[in-house]
Amino acid sequence: MSRGWRGERHRHALAAKGVPTKNWGIQKAFRKYRQMTGEWRDETWGGMDKIAEDIAASGLWKDEVPNHYGGIPSWGGYGAYTEYEIGAGHMAEAAHCILGAMQDTIEMDRHVWHKYAHIQEELDLIEGDLEEYSRDIYNEPHMWSKEYGQMSLESMRENSPKLKARAEKLWILADQDETISQKDKRVLLATYDFISHLAENVEESARSVEKPPIPAEKNAYDDYQLKARFYKIKEAIEEAFPEEAKR
Repeated sequence: MSRGWRGERHRHALAAKGVPTKNWGIQKAFRKYRQMTGEWRDETWGGMDKIAEDIAASGLWKDEVPNHYGGIPSWGGYGAYTEYEIGAGHMAEAAHCILGAMQDTIEMDRHVWHKYAHIQEELDLIEGDLEEYSRDIYNEPHMWSKEYGQMSLESMRENSPKLKARAEKLWILADQDETISQKDKRVLLATYDFISHLAENVEESARSVEKPPIPAEKNAYDDYQLKARFYKIKEAIEEAFPEEAKR
C-alpha cells in the first residue's frame, strides 16, 4: 500500500462501486444498486448486508491488501453453514468493525465518543461469543447437518489460513507505520493478533475432522489464549480513549 498501513481512506462498499451513498436514504441506495446490476434484494438491513457480500465476493482474498475496515474482509471470509462456523464469522466481523472504527479515528486524528461507543459494542459481541460458542452444544451432532456440516468444515479449512495470513501481514504493516501513535497502534496490533489466533484455532479444530461434527475437545473458542488476546484489545482501547473511557 502506498501509505503503509493506512492505504486509501475507507469507502463504503456501495460507494466503492460508484453508488453515491452520502446523504442517501437506504431506499435510494437500493434502487441505485438495482439500476446498476439489474438485481433485486429485500429492502432491509439484511438485504444491505447481502449486497455488501455480493460486492466483496469477487475479490475477497486478492493478493493485494485492501484497506477497508483495516484490510479484514466482512465475516472473516467464513460461510454460515453451521452455528459453530457462525461463531468464527461473527467474532471476525466484530473485529473487522473495530478496525474500521480505528481506521476512521486514525484518519480523523481525533478520538471521539461515538467511535469508542461503537468499539465497545463490538467488544461486547466478541465477549458474548467467546462464552456462548465455547459451549459443548455447538459440537453436538444435531447442530451439524450432513450436507452443511461438510460444507462448513471445507469453508473453515479454506478461509482460516487466508484470514490468518492476512492478519499477520497487516500486523506487520501497522507495526511499521510510524505515522500511527503508539496507543492506536497497540489497538491495531492486539486486534490483528486476536484475529490471527482465532483463525489458527478454527483451522486446527477442523483440520483432521473427516466427517462432522467437530468434537467438543477441539472447540476453537474454549481457549485461554484466545480469550487473553481479546482482553488485550479491551485494555488497549481504554488506553487509546482515556477521556471517553471515563464517561
